[in-house]
Amino acid sequence: MTIEGPLRELGIHDVFQLLDLSRKTGVLRVTSELRHNAGTVSFEGGTIIFAEIRSNPHPLGALLLRTGKITDADLERGRDMQERQGDKRRLGEILVSLGAITPRELERQVRFQIEEVVFEMMSWREGYFSFTEGPLDGVVTEAIVRIPTEALLMEGARRIDEWSRIESRIPHLCAPSPRPWVAPTSRWRRPRSASRARA
Repeated sequence: MTIEGPLRELGIHDVFQLLDLSRKTGVLRVTSELRHNAGTVSFEGGTIIFAEIRSNPHPLGALLLRTGKITDADLERGRDMQERQGDKRRLGEILVSLGAITPRELERQVRFQIEEVVFEMMSWREGYFSFTEGPLDGVVTEAIVRIPTEALLMEGARRIDEWSRIESRIPHLCAPSPRPWVAPTSRWRRPRSASRARA
């Protein structure tokens, strides 16, 4: 079963809510030509278990490094095992096997990744969505995470509402700046010299 359509007819929040309430299992794909972006969200019984986006702002390795969970040496070793040694495992799984992070920390970071992807997609007002129902055979994740869709919808709505209030108080950065004031030029004549004045 496939559910699809433009976001201008069925908003992304309504799509998530529909999949949650109907306890759907499958993959939601959303594309936005305006943003030159696309993302996918995997549902299992209405619960979100995986999400990724083309313009990923939080790759796992960089995220773990930025938050101080791993060192540069840990990240380099993990990538080396993938690229040079041909290790087919995901980076997170490799880092856990190396003892660089715990399984629980990996799960926490993966959850954060998924939430940020979903929140980004919830801000899209235009685009096209397509949901394909069926078993999730091809989904490969760093860690097993199950996030209630309703909780993400509530947090996403709160963020959007908060950002709308900020936008209403701050002038748009792209608005044309007012033209600088220039004093009007006045015409004046140089007074006649005393030598040329009439006697």
